[in-house]
Amino acid sequence: MERYLQAIKKRSLHAIDRIKNSYYLLFAPHKRPLSQYNQEHPHPQQMINLFENEWSSCFPFPYQNLKAGIYPLFEDRRLEWGIQQLGGVGNKKVIELGPLEGGHSYMLQKHGVSSVTALEANPRAYLRCLLIKEMMKLDRINFLFGDFNQYLTISSEKFDLCLASGVLYHMKNPIGLLALIAEKCQELYLWTQYYDPLICSQLFFRSKFLKPYHNEVEGFKHTLYPFKYGASRSWSTFIGGPAQTSCWLSREDILNALCHFGFTQIEVNVEEENPLHGPCFSLVAKKASALITSSVVDSAILA
Repeated sequence: MERYLQAIKKRSLHAIDRIKNSYYLLFAPHKRPLSQYNQEHPHPQQMINLFENEWSSCFPFPYQNLKAGIYPLFEDRRLEWGIQQLGGVGNKKVIELGPLEGGHSYMLQKHGVSSVTALEANPRAYLRCLLIKEMMKLDRINFLFGDFNQYLTISSEKFDLCLASGVLYHMKNPIGLLALIAEKCQELYLWTQYYDPLICSQLFFRSKFLKPYHNEVEGFKHTLYPFKYGASRSWSTFIGGPAQTSCWLSREDILNALCHFGFTQIEVNVEEENPLHGPCFSLVAKKASALITSSVVDSAILA
């Protein structure tokens, strides 16, 4: 009788295991690379595959054959122009806002910076940055995980240059960010999208924007254009801001704000009217070492 009961118990446990296995096979999410042991020979492609289908960037020599993203952020012509306008970045101390995957960090090290403090708030993007740091031996880059607004507010550290590419239009308070940058940095490279009423009122963009409103930060009056991320906020590849909405600025308000906060020497380049993402531009802004006449300030605003 005892053997009979043990046999029934064993068969019952076996049946339960089969039911569990069937459930996981049919309904449970498949294991992702980050939850699996790797049994292949080490290779950079296997590192990249930890975030398969999430990469934005493609890579430079000797990693050009790796399968990743499509955007040449490690050889970005916009930043190359900016570095040229800055007279180089050799031995400069840099703070980078939103490094994404370390492409611009790589370029800064290649051009001889003394150090880069790069702050990334997106956890999966931050991990990709660490992967790139190891793969490309970025020994002058310190990637930090956290909010760069908080860092700029709390830290007393000063920098020669701020690199802010693709972050301003993801802010709830973009002018506040420019004010923080001006407080801590002597130079700025900025790439951003901006609000243009002729383009952003077209059918494709119109539904993405909420009613604009006026705001004031440290004496600078401006207009904010709230932008809705919509369904993209839930995508695994989402690389926008931390809130459901952000606020865009007009081109005029961006340039005038930079002058208001002390960046009086401004050069603008790469004006685009992207039909999918909106108008955008690159600029380099420098603080003057001496007083600048009003005529020079006016020309910077109108650049």
